[in-house]
Amino acid sequence: MRSSSFKIINASAGSGKTTSLVYHFLLRLFLEPDDIGYRNMLALTFTNKAVNEMKKKILEGLYNLGYKDQSDQTKRLKKNLLDNLSINSNELRDRSQRILKNILHEYAAFEVITLDSFTNKIIRNFSRELNLPSSYDLIIESKQTFQDITNRILEKVGIDKSLTNLLVSFSLSKVENLKSWDIAFDINEFSKILLNENNRIAISDLRGKDLEKFLKTKKNFLRKRRLIKEKISKTAKEVLEKFAEGNLEKENFIRGTIYNYFKEYSNIDLNKNIQNTFDFDNRLLKFFENDDKLYPQSTPTEKKDFIDNIESFLREKYMELRMDVGQVYLFENLLSQWTTLSLLGKIEYELEDIQNEKGEILLERFNEIIDKVILEQPVIPFIYEKLGVRYRHYFIDEFQDTSKLQWSNLIPLVSHSLEGLDDKQREGSLILVGDPKQAIYGWRGGDNIQFLKLLDNQSNFQVESEIFTPGINHRSLNCIVDFNDDFFKFINHKINTIKSNKTFNFTQESKKTGGYVEIKVVDKLKNKEQRNISFVNQAIKTLIQINNSGFNWGEIAILTRTRKEVVSFANALSKENIPFVSSESLSVSESKSVNFLITLIRSIIDPSDMFQRKEVLEFLWQINFEKEDYQDLMFENLDKDQSQSTFFKEINKTFGYSFNPEIFSKVSLYEAIEYAIKSFRLKGEIDAYLIAFLDDVFEFSTNQNQNLATYISYWEERGSEIIIPMPEGKNCVIINTIHKSKGLEFSNVILPFLEDPLISLKNYHKVWYPINNGSDNNFNWGWVNFSEKLKLLGDKGDSFYKDKILKSQLESLNVLYVSLTRAINNLFLICPKETDLNDPLKSYSTLINQFLIEENKTPEDDNSYVWGKFFKPSKRKYEEENSIEKIPFEISTNWHEKLHKKNLSKDLNAQSIKSDKGIVIHELLSRLKYDNDLTQIINFGIETNKIKIQEKKYYHELITKIIKHPELKDYYSQSCYVLNEQDILIPKKSFVRPDRIVKTSKGWTIIDYKTGTYKLDHETQLFVYEKILNEMGLNVYRKYLVYIGENIEVRSIKLKS
Repeated sequence: MRSSSFKIINASAGSGKTTSLVYHFLLRLFLEPDDIGYRNMLALTFTNKAVNEMKKKILEGLYNLGYKDQSDQTKRLKKNLLDNLSINSNELRDRSQRILKNILHEYAAFEVITLDSFTNKIIRNFSRELNLPSSYDLIIESKQTFQDITNRILEKVGIDKSLTNLLVSFSLSKVENLKSWDIAFDINEFSKILLNENNRIAISDLRGKDLEKFLKTKKNFLRKRRLIKEKISKTAKEVLEKFAEGNLEKENFIRGTIYNYFKEYSNIDLNKNIQNTFDFDNRLLKFFENDDKLYPQSTPTEKKDFIDNIESFLREKYMELRMDVGQVYLFENLLSQWTTLSLLGKIEYELEDIQNEKGEILLERFNEIIDKVILEQPVIPFIYEKLGVRYRHYFIDEFQDTSKLQWSNLIPLVSHSLEGLDDKQREGSLILVGDPKQAIYGWRGGDNIQFLKLLDNQSNFQVESEIFTPGINHRSLNCIVDFNDDFFKFINHKINTIKSNKTFNFTQESKKTGGYVEIKVVDKLKNKEQRNISFVNQAIKTLIQINNSGFNWGEIAILTRTRKEVVSFANALSKENIPFVSSESLSVSESKSVNFLITLIRSIIDPSDMFQRKEVLEFLWQINFEKEDYQDLMFENLDKDQSQSTFFKEINKTFGYSFNPEIFSKVSLYEAIEYAIKSFRLKGEIDAYLIAFLDDVFEFSTNQNQNLATYISYWEERGSEIIIPMPEGKNCVIINTIHKSKGLEFSNVILPFLEDPLISLKNYHKVWYPINNGSDNNFNWGWVNFSEKLKLLGDKGDSFYKDKILKSQLESLNVLYVSLTRAINNLFLICPKETDLNDPLKSYSTLINQFLIEENKTPEDDNSYVWGKFFKPSKRKYEEENSIEKIPFEISTNWHEKLHKKNLSKDLNAQSIKSDKGIVIHELLSRLKYDNDLTQIINFGIETNKIKIQEKKYYHELITKIIKHPELKDYYSQSCYVLNEQDILIPKKSFVRPDRIVKTSKGWTIIDYKTGTYKLDHETQLFVYEKILNEMGLNVYRKYLVYIGENIEVRSIKLKS
């Protein structure tokens, strides 16, 4: 049977997706008649990391085939290729050498690139045809662009009347709902929906609709809401009248539920939002669905008969009312978002304006630009006709994460190759590789359904596909593979939907025997934070046990669902002196201690800000183990008439602190932070985050106007970008989010936070709901809050809600699958014990608990349940140790000393003297005013351990050479007036600090010490000092640069004035 030119590889985790794709790429290279077939081949994947890995494997494959590599891997590759080629071993070797040489000579034609890079290439090559600037800048980070959009919109307030009215109305509505009136944040956040492909269809519907149309529709919504409310009231009163006929009272119904329900809606307020009666609705729905009796047994017989006779009437009126209440909820939901939605046109206009003005294009707009061209040309688009001549063979990796737009944009191009012949009558080809179980990027547009359809033979092409499903797992030992097979069969049985059956109906085997799986069940503490601490502590115990068994730290990975959990572990491992690395950028802004210090600064700057005071109190309440009653603490200390001084006095009294806001305000910025750490006893909280924060404050203080207000401005703009430095080296525990670990493997994997709900509303906080039902509404989509209330809208709303829930469940299970399939040797799961297992699909922990029960392993607190035997390494792979040096945090007694060391470090180089000696010399000279101080300062250096006793002579002689130098000795005389390292403030700027300025009878002399070689910048620095002193009315007479090394070099610098 002839092999298809369209192949789909449905590759489970560990089955060698990349290896398979590389094999097919190499096979295609050798199937081409010449040695330049790569010119017509295009391989697409998602990340630069994946690109580099694939390129490396292709080039290594060619090299090993061409230069007689005898490894088992190369032998297997060679055999597989020869089985499918009409060439012999020598020809394969010779062609490998030639192809490798050709690729290296024209590397740009070797196209293994990301999808985004390919899209960028299309747009750059056809920018003129697409009416785009030929030399645009690609913008990957959109944060600044959206900040600019927000600013531009707000600048039009007072100029654009309709926009002004809209924004004022929006601000007032926020105030009425007890939210901040500041709408800049809302505009900025809403702007971002333009870039998420999941919003594309709805946004295209809103395009071109001006504020007038939005305003008209809003009035229509208000009118309809009022009409439906009137109908609700009328229906409810009709039911109450029926109750009156039978002399029915509240107590004639179970818990009075039905009576109260209709009573509530009979008095509905036409002008206010409907009250939350969703629980009411659900209780009633269960009554009618279960055919329960509506009345208690104590109800008189005649009233029971009356209720039985009107039951169908009540059911009909309830369902009618339920639908109407759902419509009111929908209108109220739409109206709450409508103002923001109506800004979409303005936001998009400003975005286009900014892009045109700056010659920029946001990366996220690329696919949309190409899609527009395709839609405008029903036949093959002209750009694809040109590209189709070039590319004949396509290889697409991680297809399950491809978005609808990405795939629809590729279809015409691939179709041109796959369904047609080139000028030599040769057909093209397509290889797709993916795994529907690893589709974890739905939140950013990835559409797994496309892959499932292809696997179900619903192809986009006329060519029939050939599907391969590799069954061997080459990564994990067989115990882990078998556990995962059993666990996901159990899950698939529980969820049992068409989508889940297509996704999780798989079987794998491993030819590598051994392996170990352990599920540790811990007590489910009531407090979420306490549970997290319990998870972390248990994981660290496991971590240490693994390390003690012979594994290096670098062979252990901790995988979490969120970055916040990564931060928890980074803090914990830092305190345990366990080295770690993470591919996450760990921002210091995620530290509670850092945020407390920022809040403290804000509170000091603005004493009237009660919110900041509340945040200060909450933090101190938490770190003091919640000893005080929270409500009493807040009530007693959040009096707006209470002065700042009194507020902190009360805090000191309550918690035993010694913080003085006046001292905090008066000292330098760095000293203020150190003072706060000492006053609030945060020394025990010192971790990698706080150290990085202190370093940033220090850096800021050396380069900026160092006051509290300027640092807060800087923090608000850059705070989230300040990250903790990672230790270098291999031997570190890896802490990653599960998303970042995709495609990776680790000897040992610990999954410590397995209690997350399967239904994560994080990605469905707001959703697009279809709202055009053939009425006079001009809009097809509304931006609404996602909640169970959508089920009140009947079958349509119920179906919509359930589809979103199922999608969330499946994506959560995919994330779980990715995490469980990273381990090679040993896998550890940590989850709480669950008592309520009525819904096993509620969370990861309920699933795991139920699975244990079905495996006849009853979950109990602090018990471990194991499969297999712990795999121990035969020996450590490498011996070097990376430890986090634990330096006791001490409050600096000399801010100037620390700053001087910082400035000095910029001048040191190895050709003069070692940096530590240079620092000591500068410090000693900063304390020396006159020549007769020398002995005293040398003794000071010894007493403070800055110099060793055996170095006494060295430093004494070196400094003597300076103070007795013929050109300098007069400036160390007691007849002079000396200022060492004196801060000189520059109005509205910062400050300068010359090493030494000396006043003599002839004027002022500037002396600056250097421990490196001469640089012109040094003269420039002295000129700045001279200029400032002259502006102060201090006449500069001489300037000297003193270079300190084995010899002393003194340069007299010419005056500029």
